[in-house]
Amino acid sequence: MLHFLICDDHALMRQALEGTILLHWPSSTVQFATDFPSAWKLASSEIDVCICDLKMPGSDPVNGIKSLMQDAKPKKLIAISGSCDQHTINAVLELGVHGLFDKSLDGNVLEAAIRVVLSGGTFFPQSGPVGVPLLTDQQKKVMDCLCQGKSNKEIAKDLSLSPSTVNFHVDGILQRLTAKNRAEAVSKFRALAQAG
Repeated sequence: MLHFLICDDHALMRQALEGTILLHWPSSTVQFATDFPSAWKLASSEIDVCICDLKMPGSDPVNGIKSLMQDAKPKKLIAISGSCDQHTINAVLELGVHGLFDKSLDGNVLEAAIRVVLSGGTFFPQSGPVGVPLLTDQQKKVMDCLCQGKSNKEIAKDLSLSPSTVNFHVDGILQRLTAKNRAEAVSKFRALAQAG
């Protein structure tokens, strides 16, 4: 059973985040904090994933997240933002958060972000405050081929790679997107790319 902590001062946002979590992890426990001081008290190593808004009462974004990371120490922390300048976002990323999620994206992307973070990956923006799991340059080329429905043999030929190298990159993509197979990876990648 997973333990989540949702930190946001807007009731509607808390409900939306809780709904997404319980839809995909129905046996989870979910706690709430509406300001940074409450978040600091509730967060601990017992929390598997803390999802925390950057703009809440009680602290500025950087110090608020810093205290969560250094003192409360939840296992994973995903920062969420609706409107933060790039300087603030960069400062938060430097604190070692496991992910950054834009509030304008839908629940499917949040679910993918949580799965990536739970599997040991990170979910950060490629540019600006929009989150898409980062793929290496070579993984992106392989992903493009997967989206075209090409087989590993065809991908190897097109990219001048050995079949074993293609297999390695496909495995990496599946892990990064927490997908069970190629079709699911393509579906998740397209959803994330469209949302971004």
